Amino acid sequence: MIVGMWTGDLDAGPAHWQAMLDAGPALGSFFAPMPYPALNIMFDGLNAPGLQGYWKTVFLRTLSDDALRTAVEFAPGIPSVHSANHFYPLDGAVQRVAPEATAFAYGM
Repeated sequence: MIVGMWTGDLDAGPAHWQAMLDAGPALGSFFAPMPYPALNIMFDGLNAPGLQGYWKTVFLRTLSDDALRTAVEFAPGIPSVHSANHFYPLDGAVQRVAPEATAFAYGM
């Protein structure tokens, strides 16, 4: 499943994610304007009460073909619906401020 967020021009949003959609088969995709809190809770129903989360991250300056190939290669080995690869572009407003003015300075 491809789930993304785009904070730029509404008409440019779907094209921004096209490379990810073209990388391999997806169970589904959905593009529509919505407030961030709605996106943030969209999959809460998939998580059992008390389920603990573990996150590991790496910052990429671009979503390269190699990164997409690696994600597609290892996706079949994801052990459960509670495990996933997440890709979050840190662009838009977060790129228009000084690194010390944002919580996302590590990826800049």
